[in-house]
Amino acid sequence: MKRTGLFATAIYTILISMTGMAQTGAEKKLIATLGPGETLAYGENCFLLGQDPEVISFVTIVGSGTSKQYYCYGKDGSRIGPVKSPDPKYWADCKDKITEDCVPNDESNMANMEKYYDFLTESVKFNGKQYGPSGQIILMNISKDEQYIYAVVMGQDYKLSFFDNTGRTAQISGMPEQIVISRDGKHAFVKVNGTINPFNPDEMQKMLENPEVMNNPKVLLVGINGTTAGPFESSSYKDSWFTESGQWVILTDAEIILNGKTLFKTENYIAPCDLWISSNGTDYAWADYNNIFFKDGTKFPAPLEIRYSTAGVKGYLKWISLEEGKNVVYYKKPL
Repeated sequence: MKRTGLFATAIYTILISMTGMAQTGAEKKLIATLGPGETLAYGENCFLLGQDPEVISFVTIVGSGTSKQYYCYGKDGSRIGPVKSPDPKYWADCKDKITEDCVPNDESNMANMEKYYDFLTESVKFNGKQYGPSGQIILMNISKDEQYIYAVVMGQDYKLSFFDNTGRTAQISGMPEQIVISRDGKHAFVKVNGTINPFNPDEMQKMLENPEVMNNPKVLLVGINGTTAGPFESSSYKDSWFTESGQWVILTDAEIILNGKTLFKTENYIAPCDLWISSNGTDYAWADYNNIFFKDGTKFPAPLEIRYSTAGVKGYLKWISLEEGKNVVYYKKPL
């Protein structure tokens, strides 16, 4: 009877564990449990979750001053120590780690502008060809692969045109501030502040009569294909970018908009680097200082390191969390 009871208890525990896994949809693995008094040495950790297999190693500290000692942990949970000085191999793989650019190509490239602008014809020159409409160049940006160029020019009539080297053109008003290009270079938008053209002398009276509009202009986003988003109050608008898969994201203090439609609403501040959207745009997750939240309503302790990766047509969010102040846990959840 006693063995039967133990067997039943074990089965019950496994079922509970499996039920919890099904509810969260996340793979979970305990990497290590820290000993009494151990704290992470954050500058001496290595979590490379974008690799296959992942690299997970870290160092902890016990004590302080002359009594300070270290423990070194590997992915398999191995623990070496205490030692007076940790082995650098535990963070060597992260020494040349490239910081993930969560908002790619978000700065206009105005370097060597004369290389791409013909001052005589007032037109953009790119890959041996000239592009227009003609006018004085105001903003310019080039795709990462240098196959697409986007520019805002002001014509002799002071009108502003946003165009690219494929023949697409959109008219804008207001002050153009930034051109953002998708990672593949095929899509772009220009951020425009206000509706008053500061380059047009005829607009000067409007500027004088509407100082508040000039000091606190609304934000309008104009796509190269002529689509617009906004206007947004400048105090509400946070950021906008293209995901790696080319989806257009707009972040405000009340909602996240994806390809022109509300993805979800929120009263929480979300930083661009703390928001992840699936490649098909149907799933998402975001994090604050305390937790990481998923569309399905599940949440987990805030991660030490997180990375979105794909395998074939499937996407995954992988992260490392420190739970209960002592458990280093690895998670992997479809997204």
